[in-house]
Amino acid sequence: MGLVWRPVLGCPSITAYSLSSHSANGAIIIIKVQVIKAGDCKRPAVKQFHNSKIHFPLPHRVTKRRNAAVFTTRRPRTHFA
Repeated sequence: MGLVWRPVLGCPSITAYSLSSHSANGAIIIIKVQVIKAGDCKRPAVKQFHNSKIHFPLPHRVTKRRNAAVFTTRRPRTHFA
């Protein structure tokens, strides 16, 4: 499959990934699991995570309860695009 799955995740995560990305049926049997090098990886969806300087945008942030005021004159701003 080209992905490295941690053993603590178990089979439900592999099944969910395969059902969403590969149109596979629910009866998936894992034949072989192996670690591959970053250079041998072929899928662009997985290659994007090989960058050590990857950033994830946070477009919809909700303020934490401890930082939010109880009564304010404005609605909270949660969209930062």
